[in-house]
Amino acid sequence: MTSAIARVDATCLRCGSPKVDMHHHREGGGPAGKGMGGTPLDELPTYPLCRSCHDSLHRSEWMLSTGDGMAFGFAGEVQLFERAISLDDKSADPRAWTDQRLAAEWDMAEERTRQNMGVMALVAWTFHERYGWADNRRDGFSWYERAADMITQHTGRQVHWRDVYRLVDIYRAFREKAGERIDTLGLRLALACAKAETDPEYAATWAQAARDNGHTVVEVEAGLKHEKFGTVQSSEPCIVHCNNCDTEVKHRRRL
Repeated sequence: MTSAIARVDATCLRCGSPKVDMHHHREGGGPAGKGMGGTPLDELPTYPLCRSCHDSLHRSEWMLSTGDGMAFGFAGEVQLFERAISLDDKSADPRAWTDQRLAAEWDMAEERTRQNMGVMALVAWTFHERYGWADNRRDGFSWYERAADMITQHTGRQVHWRDVYRLVDIYRAFREKAGERIDTLGLRLALACAKAETDPEYAATWAQAARDNGHTVVEVEAGLKHEKFGTVQSSEPCIVHCNNCDTEVKHRRRL
């Protein structure tokens, strides 16, 4: 007899909902239950599905398939999902991790990305300090092209000189906070703040407040470019407040 899966912490195999029914599953379909010429229900494996996904399965809106500890969902020939049936955060296979472990891994990866971008900006700045004297017209090469070539030569990773140049602009503006600014604003807006004709930290605070108020990256970038701080061009009026102190920031010109 196959034992049923009935964990207290079970979540729906299809949508992840914590409120589940236990679905009696017979691989390939077919009758189940005594008196139906099928396998008795207590001999069938059970899998957690929320009420909505359970009902839609019985309406044949999708099909559940299991094997080798994995669950697969299909709609016709299209695979909807793939996941481990039993979750274990100590597993080496991410498909077996809980949603909480996956979220934690994302959070740690974002932190590493922020730190890595800060290191890359510092490296670009150091290349600039080392080779910034070079002028393409006079010396036959530019410092940023030299830096990109060196990184590619020593690592095998293709690096474009524009990436080196942009990171130098960001590091020049924010120094040790470069990685943090890239993390919170994104590379595009961090660069726009670095190039804005105002204090970069003020520009970053304004840009973050504008993003928090629903403005797109393109709208905020245009506001920074044209020095329209607090009056971002869009179809709806913008009331911008600083996230840190809730002070209204609007109509302030460059410093």
